Amino acid sequence: MTIDEKLAQISCIWMDKVKFLERDGSFNPVKMKEHFPHGAGCIARPQDTVGMEGPTERKDVNDSTVIRKLSGRSPSETVELVNKIQKWMIEETRMGIPTLFHEEGLHGLQGLHATSFPQSIGLAATFDPELVEQAYSIVAREIRARGVHHVLSPVVDVALDPRWGRIEETFGEDPFLVSQMGVAAIK
Repeated sequence: MTIDEKLAQISCIWMDKVKFLERDGSFNPVKMKEHFPHGAGCIARPQDTVGMEGPTERKDVNDSTVIRKLSGRSPSETVELVNKIQKWMIEETRMGIPTLFHEEGLHGLQGLHATSFPQSIGLAATFDPELVEQAYSIVAREIRARGVHHVLSPVVDVALDPRWGRIEETFGEDPFLVSQMGVAAIK
């Protein structure tokens, strides 16, 4: 592999989606070849059009449900995009290496037409690993249905310092509970 090909394999495209997608969100292979001739190791959040277009133009909108509707692709639209990009990566780059696609799935797929569950700290408060396993099974199915195989979840950090601004993403401060909930989420 050349240095440029190696660099492409350790890169992840999210905010630069505009460099290979049209304004309507469709894949443009000519733009991809121009900006990413060696492909990319990862493309973040293919269902997310905000990463492509930037924040919503509507400053009056701060409801996350409304923002999802304004900034996401449906499952079928996401699958279509993922398939086109993957085909291009395999057929049009010298190495033919498929790319990874990842999505956020901490408490449900962060996307249009997806189920939201309580944050991890809330799920841990149930002390019910079987319930957590059921919830994350739904998350996994919804993400996989979009052609994505890699998800950023669960967070298995042990939250010991309340000054950390992302405590809600953890399963709490007890190492045993965190491990049990983490294993359930991964199953």
